[in-house]
Amino acid sequence: MHRRGEDWEDLFTVKFWGNLYPDGGLAAKCKLGAWQLENLISGLEAFSMAIFTRILGCTKLEVDIFLGDVKKEMKDTKIHVY
Repeated sequence: MHRRGEDWEDLFTVKFWGNLYPDGGLAAKCKLGAWQLENLISGLEAFSMAIFTRILGCTKLEVDIFLGDVKKEMKDTKIHVY
């Protein structure tokens, strides 16, 4: 816990590279990819709805249909996303 007046010298950043879908590689990266994909898909509607309905003028039904296609493409392992 940070207290007033203390330094932040012990903070660090960890960068990693991985797929957005479960890959046949290492088990840890495979699990991480599955988690990343699930998190992205579960938040996709929240990320997109305001932009598509307020700015682009689409209806909720149009956005849901479009996002269904997007989710299908995101799960396609032939498309490589990093």
